[in-house]
Amino acid sequence: MLKKSKVGLVVGLWALYFVVGCASVSERFEQRKQKIDSPQSEPSKDSEVHVITSEESVGDTWLKQPQPQEPLAPPKVGLILGPGGVKAFAHTGVIKELVKAKIPIDSIIGIEWGALPAALYAENGKVHGAEWKLYKLEQKDLAKRGFFTKKLEANSINTLSEFFEKNLEKSDIGSMQVDFACPSLSIYSGTLSWQQRGSVMEALKKCMPYPPLFQPNDHWVAGAFSVDEAISRMKAAKIEVIVFVNVLSDGEPLKQDELKNSYVSAVVWQELIRHLKKSASAASYVVNVNTRNYKLLDFGSARSIFSAGEQAGEKAARELAKKYGF
Repeated sequence: MLKKSKVGLVVGLWALYFVVGCASVSERFEQRKQKIDSPQSEPSKDSEVHVITSEESVGDTWLKQPQPQEPLAPPKVGLILGPGGVKAFAHTGVIKELVKAKIPIDSIIGIEWGALPAALYAENGKVHGAEWKLYKLEQKDLAKRGFFTKKLEANSINTLSEFFEKNLEKSDIGSMQVDFACPSLSIYSGTLSWQQRGSVMEALKKCMPYPPLFQPNDHWVAGAFSVDEAISRMKAAKIEVIVFVNVLSDGEPLKQDELKNSYVSAVVWQELIRHLKKSASAASYVVNVNTRNYKLLDFGSARSIFSAGEQAGEKAARELAKKYGF
């Protein structure tokens, strides 16, 4: 009897263990099944991941993103071509090197004979055409018109009318490719007038005459001492880089016998040389062309003067490009 009760007790314990074990396994299976079948629980606010919709990407969220910067436009460049008689031919050499270096020229002012290369370039913004046209102004052609005599005498600016008619492609300043102006001075009132509209030929006839080469055109002569006004004019026009080209170096502006016979002109030009050195400091950059070995009326040295301009222009273009990032 005792053996039977022990056997029954053992069987009962095994049965209880089996039931409890099965229940535990069943519970773990149900928990795992719930995890698989049930949707993912919502993340807490601290761990929430925000997915940007396409609508938001073009809205406020997009605006907050750093945008690519557009390249800055190059600064506006203005050239002031100073006076110098035939030495002003060097201006074209300077322009040639600036154009070669892809330095933009937005505005140009020509003073005295500097007005001629300025106008020839401003017509269509092409320097080679301007250079070729100035080559045509040979000493022999001017001699035929009475430019050179034993006694230096001023001529009428109208002697250049034929040259202007043949070589100025555009008759009106307003049709020029590059903004152009030149200063003239009234010998009656001392008023400085800017030739900035109307006939190109008439503007040059008012801006170029200056002793000893040309007589006044009516009462107008070149505004040779107007570098300060030219710089102020460009600043008012929002020109950021103002380049003054000085083709007058130290030395004798005329031959010694001409200096004695035309000493008034010699004094005027020596004072002008001093003035340009002082006024040029207000420009952003000054190009000094070495023309010491040439005279104001040295038409026979035109090609050498062009080359002097190219040498100075090459250096200027390199320094301007480095300084202003052209």
